[in-house]
Amino acid sequence: AMLFFQLLGMGLAVLAVLLPTPQLAFSNLKQVGASAALEVADIMSAITEYQMGSDRSIRIQRLSARMARMKTLIEKMGGLSDEAWWEGFDLGCLGPHRTSASRLSVSWQRLEKKFRVLEICSMKEEFSALHTSTMKPMEDVLKDFCADTANLIFAIMIHVVDLKHSMVDGREDLEELAERVTRAQKNMAEKWTMARRENTEAGLGLQKDLRTENFFICTLSRIGSELVNFARSETEPMGFS
Repeated sequence: AMLFFQLLGMGLAVLAVLLPTPQLAFSNLKQVGASAALEVADIMSAITEYQMGSDRSIRIQRLSARMARMKTLIEKMGGLSDEAWWEGFDLGCLGPHRTSASRLSVSWQRLEKKFRVLEICSMKEEFSALHTSTMKPMEDVLKDFCADTANLIFAIMIHVVDLKHSMVDGREDLEELAERVTRAQKNMAEKWTMARRENTEAGLGLQKDLRTENFFICTLSRIGSELVNFARSETEPMGFS
């Protein structure tokens, strides 16, 4: 009998080592998610500010290094969301939150690829006189878009990882902020169309001379759409239990 209990104890000890650490999964997910959200929002603002500049600088190389860290954090979110299953076996409100965290990791992996497009655009940018004259009128619109998008990023993260956050309030926040980003996208598109037309009509350059800038603006809008689509999917009834 003593040998049986000794073997049982050893087996449980081995099992405890092999299994993920459930008591830390959601806690780590919250910390990593918060760090990822800060990086996503700050990098988007920083690279947009760089694109609105008038000359090249080493800031883009620094942003490249931060993007690598952002990618690592997003990938870690996916792993932690899998480990979090052991924390509550998806019972009660834990299941929807863990599922949302897993879905968010997948969504932000797509987001990370779009950030790489922004990086390529900025690294190829020549900052010509046409670039400066076209991007200058976009400054306020782009800042507003980045601010609205950052607010949505943080609201999404709170909704996903904060188990104490009111689901009703969270749903209303996401709906309102998603709508603000949608309006900011529309304003950005309208302002960009106007800025390009005014400069080409003034003889400062051709539409094709703004291809890099156009791709940058379009990618920013796609980032907004990715976040809006995720937020709105979380406001559906199945996203709340």
